Amino acid sequence: MKSPLTHLTSWPAARLAVAILTLTDLQSLAGTYKHITIDGSFADWAGVPVAYSDPSDTTDASDYKDVYVANDDDYLYVRFTLYTADDPFTSRNNLFIDADANVDTGYRVLLGSEMLIQGGSGYQEKNGGFNEGGIVGLDWLRAPTGANSTDFEFRVSRHAKFDSDQTDVFASADIALLLESETSSFTRVETAPDTEGLPYTFAVKPPVLPGPLPLVSLTGKEWQINDAGTDLGTGWLASDYDDTQSGWRAGKGLFGFTSDAGVYPAAILTATPAESKTVYLRAKFPYLNDQSGAVLVLSNYLSDGAVFYLNGTEVKRVRMPSGPITAATAASGENPAKGQAELIGIDPNVLVVGDNILAVELHQAPGGAADLVFGMSFLATPTFAPAFPDPLLPADREVVAGTSTTFAAEILGSAPLTYQWLKDGNPVAGATSATHTINPVLPGDDGSYSLRVSNSVGTNTTRAAKLTILGTPIVITDATRPLDTTVTEGTPASFTVVNTGSAPVTYVWTKDGIPVLGATGATLDIPDVRAIDAGLYRVTVSNPVNSLQSREARLTVTADTVAPTLTAIIGSPNSIHLTFSEPLDLATATNTANFSAAGLTIQSVILDTNDSRLVTLQTSAQTLGSSYSVTVSNLKDRFNNAVAAGTSRSFLSTINIDGSFTDWAGVAIGYTDPSEPPAAGTDFKDVYAASDADFLYLRFTLYSPGNPNTFLNNIFIDTDNDPLTGYRVAGIGSEILIQEGAGYQQKNGGFNEGAVTGLDFLVSPSGEGSDFELRISRKALFDGDKLPVFASQTIRVVLETENSSFATTDTAPDTEGFEITLTDGPTPMPTLVILKTAEGVRLTWEGTAKLQYRAALDSGSWTEVSGAASPVNLDPTTGPGFYRLIAQ
Repeated sequence: MKSPLTHLTSWPAARLAVAILTLTDLQSLAGTYKHITIDGSFADWAGVPVAYSDPSDTTDASDYKDVYVANDDDYLYVRFTLYTADDPFTSRNNLFIDADANVDTGYRVLLGSEMLIQGGSGYQEKNGGFNEGGIVGLDWLRAPTGANSTDFEFRVSRHAKFDSDQTDVFASADIALLLESETSSFTRVETAPDTEGLPYTFAVKPPVLPGPLPLVSLTGKEWQINDAGTDLGTGWLASDYDDTQSGWRAGKGLFGFTSDAGVYPAAILTATPAESKTVYLRAKFPYLNDQSGAVLVLSNYLSDGAVFYLNGTEVKRVRMPSGPITAATAASGENPAKGQAELIGIDPNVLVVGDNILAVELHQAPGGAADLVFGMSFLATPTFAPAFPDPLLPADREVVAGTSTTFAAEILGSAPLTYQWLKDGNPVAGATSATHTINPVLPGDDGSYSLRVSNSVGTNTTRAAKLTILGTPIVITDATRPLDTTVTEGTPASFTVVNTGSAPVTYVWTKDGIPVLGATGATLDIPDVRAIDAGLYRVTVSNPVNSLQSREARLTVTADTVAPTLTAIIGSPNSIHLTFSEPLDLATATNTANFSAAGLTIQSVILDTNDSRLVTLQTSAQTLGSSYSVTVSNLKDRFNNAVAAGTSRSFLSTINIDGSFTDWAGVAIGYTDPSEPPAAGTDFKDVYAASDADFLYLRFTLYSPGNPNTFLNNIFIDTDNDPLTGYRVAGIGSEILIQEGAGYQQKNGGFNEGAVTGLDFLVSPSGEGSDFELRISRKALFDGDKLPVFASQTIRVVLETENSSFATTDTAPDTEGFEITLTDGPTPMPTLVILKTAEGVRLTWEGTAKLQYRAALDSGSWTEVSGAASPVNLDPTTGPGFYRLIAQ
């Protein structure tokens, strides 16, 4: 159907009244400078406040909930949540951006929109029009993609330009946003905000981090601590949480209690009760620099486990189980090296420019020493030598041969980093990424693997991980396979072995002890068996561990004695397409003497090279809509079985939608449309129409090549020939719209009132061209009430094309439509059925037709069997003869 771009002005009256009554002047939202990666993880939105919360409004479209906005020098970032899962990036969802924060400029839709974004494409609106042209350099990206969800993020380039004049879209630091969603009928039912737009001021890029910046010191930083033993849930992580309320107190690190304080680099300054199993800590620190390029290094002294949060987002777990954490959750183990610092690297994009909240919850492990200790320092630095926070990575592994394995390490260091994987201390060619995958693992890959990492500050190498290769021998698990098989020549045969064993596995099939060329899989397929294929088949299955042979299977081939039959026939005004039950012999199938058609000359015969069941007869001119019959003789299959002599089938000559157009010979031009430059979109030229009992056929040419098979092209049909009923367009009342092969009801006057079923639409060619043909089923029904679409023998058709702004640029005809009178054509001849009875032979047929006879198939005159009516009993003693039906 039409793009929703023509339906955005509708808004229920009741909803509009509420909007007017609640109109408020929203305060401009101060920008948040952040580098956001559009990947659907949302961790880098930490610290970005909710810009607007929208009430639940609808169940008929995307229902917006919370909206977040951030920016850097290159992009505007937006994140929003929904009340229920949906895909909010369809043709029914729109983002309007007031790029100069002026409601009096641009397209009016609760704000003054300079740019509309729909489905990732941008449209200019700065001059007040709904869609005035394209946007270039939008660099749109969204996540997640291709699935319903409740949490989404996207970005828009701040360097985007209007295509019309190449001026900047974002000419001001102040903007406003409006998210909109519509129903399937393109009626607006939801916006966020509900009134005006969401004002936003772009944040200015902060200065680059000049050098190492301590954020939290080991003993000098004052924290807020809660060791009261109460489960705080998740609310204590919020930036505006009151950590001075009852249960909290101030203190400096180190924190906890231990009987072995001497192993730590500083004294415990803030003690916690010995019975404490969980302790909550919060510290606030400022950060006023650009996050990009910074390396965040957290060095902590910890016994036993902890969860670390930055601006409400979890950034690390140390010796803690997965899943939800409560005050009762125990650490998964003790620190094996108490008193030694453990490094943690944190994504700098979790920082915000301004105040940041670092939160830590400590947990004691069950059993072991009764101690709970924590102290940490936190550093932001532009340069940091490579380090490996997890000393156990990469890990040792045992891998079955033929499978894959990937080595990885946790790496901390300032960019740019270079990587080189080593095997047994020697560089691995091409292994210069942060991870190293071996696929498949083969004998010889065993050894020790480590990663050498370098940057401008230094070089470091991980531990060496030992790779041990395992393998399991080949076992043929079904000793009865491959099975003995008997097939008829010309049909397929297949042999299969069932086995287990570690990869890589190879298969070699043999026939009578000789390898079968190309047969290297678990299954051997012979798609077209011949007598020469008979024999004994077996397969050898191997892997690096061992090799086994299967049993021998015998293939027995029986002769094909079944004659081919004519199963289908389609005729068009210059050709006849025949389908047989099995592939045919080339010599007999291409002999024109083996085919005859009453009243027609067989000019040539073509056997399909891809499917030799298909034969095309090129004939002298047929009359469109007329009935003909074809008789075939002496045709054979590949095994010398002949089609029954005198096999005959009738057909109706009609249009074949194949893009050849030769079957339109004799169909006059119904309408010629003048060229209407400048030709934006498709410029129609000549229009032709034909019909039979089943289909309406249309053909049209273009003044210049184009592709009319897009949503910018429409076919409107007035199926009752009444301009006062249906949807008004170009002087007709359209009951049905066809767009991209789909039909839409319009009989009650609406643009799209529902679907049409049974359209059986076919068009050729399907891409760009200058000559097109299509068909539309006359048996199509309106889906709503199952009534026929075509209610009259006289109809009117309008072909329409639009430009990229969905403005009509050409119609054919320009007014009142192209009138077509539908005809059913001659009734197809009935099928003549031959029945063998005890008394002889009986001929039967349905409907009205004349029976004719002649003694020989290819000579003599046909004579009418006087007074013959179905059924006709033949005397078998009169000898052979040939019979056919003709029109009454």
